Amino acid sequence: MLARDYGYERVQEPEQNTREFHFIDLKKNMEQERDVFVRSCILVIITMLMATYAISVFRSTTKMAVGNSLLSMQSQELQLIESNKLLKLEVEQLKSPERVIGFAEKTLGLSTARSNIYVYPTNVKEMNNTTYALSNK
Repeated sequence: MLARDYGYERVQEPEQNTREFHFIDLKKNMEQERDVFVRSCILVIITMLMATYAISVFRSTTKMAVGNSLLSMQSQELQLIESNKLLKLEVEQLKSPERVIGFAEKTLGLSTARSNIYVYPTNVKEMNNTTYALSNK
């Protein structure tokens, strides 16, 4: 045996323990980094789901607004079509020859002497004394 005991075994043990502690620290750091990564992935997924939900709600409200405006425009179109029909009937009634003749006789005091209406030019000599006859049909 040697006169001195250097205790190599004791010196090596702390190196192994330090390596083990270092390995344990690295393992804990890796687990923490993995946990942070998983949390960030979950946060991104939740954010994307919330954004998708918000977009779908916005689209559905927009569709409802467009649908409501379409319905109001359709009802307005039906009202305008009915009004147009009534106005067309009124135009037909107002432009009828019976109404025009009645208005001329009652309001203006005009009357038709015969069934033909004669129109004479202002300068009879230039027109060679020609008379133009218009028939009242």
